[in-house]
Amino acid sequence: MSTESISAGMAGMAGMAGMAGMAGMAGMAGMAGMAGMAGMAGMAGMGHGLVGPGALITNRDGIVGPWQKPGTTPAQLSFEKSGNMEQWAPWVRASILDFELSSRLGFSTKITKVGASASLLHLANDPAGTKKNHKYKTLIKVHRPDPEAFRQQLDFLNSYADLRIDRAHEILAQISGASAFFASIADLQLEKSRWTVELLAAVLRTTNIVEMRMKHALACKRPSSYSPQVQPIISTPGHGTLPSGHATEAFVLAYVLLMLMRTGQADNPQFSETGWPVQLMRQASRIAVNRTVAGVHFPIDSAAGASLGLTLGQYLVGRFTHQAEFAAWKFLWPTASFGNPKFTFDGDFRWADIFEVGTADGSSPPQIKPSNYLFEQKRRPHGDHSDLLGWMWQRAAEEWKNPA
Repeated sequence: MSTESISAGMAGMAGMAGMAGMAGMAGMAGMAGMAGMAGMAGMAGMGHGLVGPGALITNRDGIVGPWQKPGTTPAQLSFEKSGNMEQWAPWVRASILDFELSSRLGFSTKITKVGASASLLHLANDPAGTKKNHKYKTLIKVHRPDPEAFRQQLDFLNSYADLRIDRAHEILAQISGASAFFASIADLQLEKSRWTVELLAAVLRTTNIVEMRMKHALACKRPSSYSPQVQPIISTPGHGTLPSGHATEAFVLAYVLLMLMRTGQADNPQFSETGWPVQLMRQASRIAVNRTVAGVHFPIDSAAGASLGLTLGQYLVGRFTHQAEFAAWKFLWPTASFGNPKFTFDGDFRWADIFEVGTADGSSPPQIKPSNYLFEQKRRPHGDHSDLLGWMWQRAAEEWKNPA
């Protein structure tokens, strides 16, 4: 017998944009926090900067003269036009993007005789508007591993602990996020990448909502619950271990950033070279593995997080670029296969197991690939498209091309 619950929409979370970081997002400080980034310097959303209201009052009294009723009325901005986005403050755009991204997401849980699972869903709205075609479709289904699967990974925790002295400074720097590490690879600068930074921030806010909902449902215990010898070198976060939030956010960031860079390869052919996806994926993997080194995650957590992050990245790029379909995936850890001499997978996390960087000539694009624990399901329709998301992608993509 199964129990199933669906919480549709997640739309009410859109207002979380004003909370400047949403837990795992705090590390965006390395890229100026994403919040006030639109060159607002002197104004900074604070009325009139350093000029106090008293000076403005006396100044107006001195120059305004007799009141004159205006003879003309300004024209309204066009209704529901994506171009109006440029008129708004960055935090307003953030709220709008959050709504657009999250309002098509749903969530379901299921318990059967073989175990529990949690699924992220997409609401495919029929462009024609007929209600019968408004249906939730599975984007990724994550099966909760058996406790024995986690126990089997304790040897990895012990082995990775040998790297703690070498990586302690990285681990501390990445506690609240790791965007600065990706900025170093892709040469992200606020002066030339403001729209890319805004888009990536929206992607990470949506990712944070998804990963926390998934963690809550799966409710997997941390490594320190399994052995007193784990002894993490940082505070154990106050939420479940699987999927790893750092892995999820790192891989979604790597994928979306890679796809943005590829939009500029006509002007900048170097972006078609495989070195870029290799470095981005290695960086995402290092961030994920550092959490195992620190003692707060199992490799299986990173595998689940990378699977979720890459799936989300592919899906969100599809929504930004108005693709017709998205690929659905299933994460299922192969516990029963360990110990079988014909089964060569050792249970450690390696990013190359689930991602292909493609070829420089474009004959094979960068893409997620099936593995021992990640299984491709049938493709699903996106349904209707968001002009607001398309506008945001176009603005960000322009930053990766040469100026006209």
